[in-house]
Amino acid sequence: RLDGPPLTLRLESSEPEVATANPPSIIFSSSTPNVAFRLILLKAGTTNLRVVTSAGVASPPIALTVITPPINLRLPRLLGKDLVASGQLDGGVGLDDQFTVTSGDPSRLTLSISPDQPGTRSVTLRRFQSFSLHALAASGTVELIAEGPGYAPSSGEVRLAPSGVILQTNGGLAGQVGGPPLTFSVALVTLDPANQSPIFDGASVRSGFSLPVQIGTSDATVGTLSPTPVVLTALRNSAILNFTPLRAGTTTLRVGTPPGYSVPRTAQEFTVSITAPVITTDIVQFGAWLQNPVLLSLSVPAPVGGLLVDVASSLPGLRILSPRPLQVPQGQTRIELLVVAEAASGEGVLAFSAPGFTFAQIAVRIVPSGFIFNQSSAFLSAGTQQTISFRPMPLDPVTLAPVSTFSNYRLAAAPASSGSGIPGGDIVILASENAAIARPAPELVGLREGLGVFETRVEGRATGTTTIRLNAPARFTAPRGGATLEVRVQ
Repeated sequence: RLDGPPLTLRLESSEPEVATANPPSIIFSSSTPNVAFRLILLKAGTTNLRVVTSAGVASPPIALTVITPPINLRLPRLLGKDLVASGQLDGGVGLDDQFTVTSGDPSRLTLSISPDQPGTRSVTLRRFQSFSLHALAASGTVELIAEGPGYAPSSGEVRLAPSGVILQTNGGLAGQVGGPPLTFSVALVTLDPANQSPIFDGASVRSGFSLPVQIGTSDATVGTLSPTPVVLTALRNSAILNFTPLRAGTTTLRVGTPPGYSVPRTAQEFTVSITAPVITTDIVQFGAWLQNPVLLSLSVPAPVGGLLVDVASSLPGLRILSPRPLQVPQGQTRIELLVVAEAASGEGVLAFSAPGFTFAQIAVRIVPSGFIFNQSSAFLSAGTQQTISFRPMPLDPVTLAPVSTFSNYRLAAAPASSGSGIPGGDIVILASENAAIARPAPELVGLREGLGVFETRVEGRATGTTTIRLNAPARFTAPRGGATLEVRVQ
């Protein structure tokens, strides 16, 4: 600690051309017990530094060695012919220091600041700046040298390799006639010189270069390719092609190898499988004595002019109500079919046929039907009424639970033997467990063909809670769940 007046300290360098202090002197006082000198390193070499006071007292010298700051080239390990990849210069000290990177053989490897520029023998750049390398040959090694004022030169090598054209898919293509075009890509890639295997290094086609590529097909009647030939253009490593299906069948696509390029070990061909489109439905259970809506789905949109779909049933108790053939409008993929189950049970097949589509046969069956409330509870005051409703619903033949939440089921006509025009009788009976609290009004609801929702009213009579139960007609089944309604009267 300095207790006296301030003291001036000077840092002396025996070789000021190697390193010097800036400023050369500083003030040391009691208020600044710790001080530091700022050294300016000027060139590689050795100098002795010592601190000298204003009274001429000097410290023992300290040797300082200044070395040249390193620079380093980061280069791709391999680079295929007519491809461009990135390199980078690392190291250096000054942000504004400039360096020159030079190709040892510009007839085989050129350089540019950015990949869209034409390649030249050398480029000038700052530290940590990337640059582009353009391969013009398929073999050999090219040395690159990086130099800058005050820096030791740095060198690196780029090994040139063959390149080849490959097809890029996920194992093949599959589509349907009338469906959207199938896409795949063609790419120019570096090949391993030892075994010609593709190397996916992210390299692109070099600036100012393009390469037309032919794609062959074993059966041109299955589909068409576009564009053909496909052209690999500068700064892209691949190009997209479309395969438009024409008919059901299988063809093999194979890429041609342009002159001057190598044949890759893999990814030279793949199979395209085209099938006829199909018609499907996810509804295979139909409620007994109900009109059942069936949603048909096309795997591809209906063609120009629309599509005619014929439907046939092998199940005697299942009758098709929709006019046939069904007309699917152009561009649409769905249409509704209405069938009526005129039996209590049965199994059979619904068949669908349409021009150009695969003939479809779907196993179907008739299952029990019952009635369920559209709500689980009702709240009302004594002396008031509230509308309640119920609807028919197919039931699981094992659990008797409703098989669908779809609400568009409607009653079918009664069989001729009933004589009433109403399936299973003419009424649903609604009964209250405690009519003194609430009761249906009316308790008997007539069933009419073509209706999907039936209404009655519940009358609140006294404070309390009761349950109203649906009693299905003889041809229907009591469901497990949904056939009771809790009524609370305030």
